[in-house]
Amino acid sequence: MTTVRTVRETELSAIRAFDEEHVGGDRSLDELRTMFDSYPSLFVVVEDGGELVAIAYGRETRPAESPTVSDPNEVSLLSVGVRREARGQGYGRTVLEQFERQAARGWEAVGTAAANGVEGFYRECG
Repeated sequence: MTTVRTVRETELSAIRAFDEEHVGGDRSLDELRTMFDSYPSLFVVVEDGGELVAIAYGRETRPAESPTVSDPNEVSLLSVGVRREARGQGYGRTVLEQFERQAARGWEAVGTAAANGVEGFYRECG
């Protein structure tokens, strides 16, 4: 059974480990905790059979980070990833769609952080 939900604070260590292993993320647990404390609704996971298979998280975009942002009514998707052995099964699209739904509750736009090799994924998701 597949479950899509927001992250619990007690899971931040697991999110950090997943991000490091499957996405190549290098954010510290303290950085994640600070973001989570401010934007808990922007931390989303997909589980299949109780196993974590996909994550997405972000935070409000800071104008200094993006010259195209004129007001802070945008969130940045900072990380999205799927467990290697679960790729190609729709989990990435599922977690991205849930992240967008969560973001739409409080912001007008979603921006993406630049990363190598994700252009095709974003293009497929529209």
